Amino acid sequence: MDGKWDFLTNRPVNTQKVIEIITSDKAYRTKTVLDIGCGNGGLLIPLSEIMPQNNLYGIDVSKNAVSALSLKLNEVNLISAPIEKFPGFGIKFDVVVLSEILYYIDYDKVLNNLAKYAKSDSKIIISVYDSWRSPFIWMKVSNVLKDKNYFCVSDTKNKWKVMVGKIKV
Repeated sequence: MDGKWDFLTNRPVNTQKVIEIITSDKAYRTKTVLDIGCGNGGLLIPLSEIMPQNNLYGIDVSKNAVSALSLKLNEVNLISAPIEKFPGFGIKFDVVVLSEILYYIDYDKVLNNLAKYAKSDSKIIISVYDSWRSPFIWMKVSNVLKDKNYFCVSDTKNKWKVMVGKIKV
């Protein structure tokens, strides 16, 4: 393995659930997807196998991860920047994913600025590992999203909650 997060490319069950949510829309191949905290492509790589790469966008603070991922996915729109300071790609997305990232960013600021990246009817998908911090994060997320559905997924060692909803307007 080249990086400490490479194990995430093995498609943990939360990533599988996120892909299932995205592909539940019959027109998913025409949708634009923003993966905030895309890292080494744990989500974008499998999505690129079933969707046009130019509909996929990723942002991550790690220049090394984005650089390595851009070699694998040359048509995916990638940028390295802190999401808290990122002005956007100039479009609003049909799907915005925050998977395993809310622990590492200013989630208050990012959640309050989701309208910068999402349409009013966009799917917002958030995956959070079940830990002592999770209740605090979910409380904030619940204040920002409407029409929410929760899913609990687990493997033999780990548990996640995945939520899908829309931005409150």
